[in-house]
Amino acid sequence: MTENSMDFYIKIDACLFMYNMNCSLRCAAENFCVPRSTLHRFLHTEFKTYNNEIYHEILSQQKRRKHNRY
Repeated sequence: MTENSMDFYIKIDACLFMYNMNCSLRCAAENFCVPRSTLHRFLHTEFKTYNNEIYHEILSQQKRRKHNRY
């Protein structure tokens, strides 16, 4: 496996972690040692095409979290 493909799977795991644990992007980025901006970009570009259903569920979790915060 190349380094780039390993990075891809780490980002996939971070997105799935956000989904399964209902945690924030910041929390997932810290747990997987990935910069927040990189994970954010990955979520909205590549992960969207990888698994659109989970992508939309993550977005709804983030909206609920934001709504509960304010």
